[in-house]
Amino acid sequence: MLRVFMTGAAGGMGQESFKQMLPDLGKTYELLILVRDSEKNHALFDEYDKQPGLTVVYGDLLDKATVKDCVDKTDLCLHIAAFVSPAADYYPKKAMETNYGSTRNIIESVKELGKADTYRFV
Repeated sequence: MLRVFMTGAAGGMGQESFKQMLPDLGKTYELLILVRDSEKNHALFDEYDKQPGLTVVYGDLLDKATVKDCVDKTDLCLHIAAFVSPAADYYPKKAMETNYGSTRNIIESVKELGKADTYRFV
């Protein structure tokens, strides 16, 4: 069974992607989502705590150890998370740190885990 790591599940695109994936959870694939540990995200995802085929990890994409653990447990990453406009326009340094840093953490984790030839990254 394919194991999918999704980032950004709490954002606009991510929430819609998450909803579209729900019907096939545990049948076609297992889904691991990494979302920030916030009140908003707990309100969005705590109700899915017992959903077969779903693992919710509360953490930060800039925490390399957390990202590496998620990559280690999966075969494919759907990297939807991003710090976007209009907030990114006002905080470009934070946008670069978040968008580039999270992508770098995923790619480095894939390489460090020896999955460069098998792992899929979208």
